[in-house]
Amino acid sequence: MSNFKLNILIAEDDKDDAEMLIEALRSVLPSGNCIVTKNGIECLRYLKTHDAPDLVFLDLNMPLKNGISTHGDIYNEDLYRRRRLQFILPLQI
Repeated sequence: MSNFKLNILIAEDDKDDAEMLIEALRSVLPSGNCIVTKNGIECLRYLKTHDAPDLVFLDLNMPLKNGISTHGDIYNEDLYRRRRLQFILPLQI
């Protein structure tokens, strides 16, 4: 089995929803590394200061900056190409 690890960034303000998503992801990607941010501002800060994740899940309804606005900022700030971010998935649990 490969030692390849996916780094997955989850922007979700609800702790229970984040834990449920992590559990589901680990059932299909057991070697995945999940990082959770609580809102869009933290998500953007993470993307600007860390290596790019392989996958990003954005909750649509978060305080301070929702998923739609966060997605727009990622696109407008060119974090797709600069960080080679491959996937943005709006998430509504």
